[in-house]
Amino acid sequence: MLRWAVCMAAMMILTFSTIRLPVCCALSVLRPSQVAIVVNGNNDQSIALSHYYANARHIPLANIIELNLPDNVQDITAPFYDVRVAAAIRQILTERHMRSQIRCLVTTYGIPLKVGPQSPSFADMAEVRHLRARLIEINTDLKASIRRLDSMDGLTKPKIVPPGNLTILAGGKLRTRVYTTALECKAALAQTLAFFNRHPNAKTGADNTELLALFRHCLGVAVMAQSLHVHGSSLQSMELADFLRQEKTKTLLAVRRYDMLKVHRYKAANRREMRHIKRRFFGLTGEAVEDISQITYLLHVHSKSSLDSDLMMLWYGRIYHSDWYQNPIQLENWHADLAALHPRIMMVSRIDGLNIQMVEAMIARGLRVEARGLRGKVYIDARGLHGTDPYSQFDRLLRRTAAMLKVEAKIPVVLNDVPALFKRAESPDCAVYCGWYSVHHFVNCCQWVPGFVGYHVASFELDSLHNPTDTAWCINLLKHKACGTSGPVWEPYLFSFPPPNLFIPLLLSGEFPQVEVYSVSIPNMAWRQAYVGDPLYNPFRHDPRFSRADIRGNRTLRKIIDIQDAWIPLREFSMKYIMHMK
Repeated sequence: MLRWAVCMAAMMILTFSTIRLPVCCALSVLRPSQVAIVVNGNNDQSIALSHYYANARHIPLANIIELNLPDNVQDITAPFYDVRVAAAIRQILTERHMRSQIRCLVTTYGIPLKVGPQSPSFADMAEVRHLRARLIEINTDLKASIRRLDSMDGLTKPKIVPPGNLTILAGGKLRTRVYTTALECKAALAQTLAFFNRHPNAKTGADNTELLALFRHCLGVAVMAQSLHVHGSSLQSMELADFLRQEKTKTLLAVRRYDMLKVHRYKAANRREMRHIKRRFFGLTGEAVEDISQITYLLHVHSKSSLDSDLMMLWYGRIYHSDWYQNPIQLENWHADLAALHPRIMMVSRIDGLNIQMVEAMIARGLRVEARGLRGKVYIDARGLHGTDPYSQFDRLLRRTAAMLKVEAKIPVVLNDVPALFKRAESPDCAVYCGWYSVHHFVNCCQWVPGFVGYHVASFELDSLHNPTDTAWCINLLKHKACGTSGPVWEPYLFSFPPPNLFIPLLLSGEFPQVEVYSVSIPNMAWRQAYVGDPLYNPFRHDPRFSRADIRGNRTLRKIIDIQDAWIPLREFSMKYIMHMK
């Protein structure tokens, strides 16, 4: 169970074993003075839009950040982003003494949308060669361990079925082969360990001490401490039980240390220590999985990202454009120990569209809707999937969200649970929408209420905002008078979308503007999703449809209420300490 109580001790910098760095972000209702507008100084429309938005939302003009960027460019490189965007924003906020004040950045028309791929350096490739050689050694060792286990007499074990297609390894043949061996070894030892626990007196061709040594060598003391049941009252049994208790405590500290290192794993020294921790506590199989992960990281397999998503990590100082980072303030993932390791997270939203007139109309429309409240229905478009694959799991999440809202929300909810999308003639008054799966092919499936908020779960839906003939969902939802939507700039993977069971009820509550709802819903940072809309837009502020009591009654959603009172602002000395750690 996640815990949201954070005390003042979280601001103290203690020793490694009890480290509590400051909490990454103090969530409370966002104020206009906490919003900074990022504009392209070489684009007159970007500058004009920033002043229009600042006046509309009473944002101080001093909060406008003007960058020197090329005009009419959608894609930039990672090094260009690091220097000309992220470093420039940090410098401006520092010079204006606004580091602790600004909680949200608004990217505008004229700011690039995508950060392109990055190539590995010579040092990265040298480390990859070292890791590949180590994987060959591990594979040989694991194969020998499996043969040794098979040779032990008197121990009945089920036949091991190697895992199937391992597409997650991005086509690396060595990585796939070693990963398969590691999984096969883990399965064999886990089944043997289960037999050993059920039959403590079972004898093998080798002494049980050798079997335990094999467990430790391949699975590590962490798995032994968690899984092994020690039977008997002999001195040997008591010594083993005491050893496992000590190792369990050491494992908890090591995992905490590993999480801290992973936040800054662009440092080679951190990666070496991470490999050591996995080898020490999780054996050869743990080291194999870690080495595979680091090779993928160093090769920049996942190096394309959304500029807005990268900006969420503005205060990290430097990000390694190679993989996504877990969002430490996402409600389902949040854990105090992990969140305390991260610098403050920046909320980011984009006001952008086909032209400046379209964006200004969206801002004005949002103000009008806020004044009277957004009236309509919630439309959730599932696909009728009932398997065990990830697509079926997401489909079940949509159905569960609809069922929860029908019981608890004070708004009509319509669920479509068949493969075909909603039909416009049968779907009036759509105020909130979440559906899938029409990839880069917008279907005008609902009668949209002006000011509606919604997103379609599919790839490439935010590929561009300036192409009038684009068939993607984001730009076409904005054309149909949406005031908030999100989507991926490239292939994002299903797990990266905001879970509807978080996003929709928090939006309906009227407690938070849409950028805060998005920020605590999106699972990853420095990845491929972005949010388009006025960050301060809160269409249910004066007419909430999901009450504060309902939020408190939901074991996940209630964390965002608790966090308002429990989280405290980031102190300057603590930020300096974190930056020094880098």
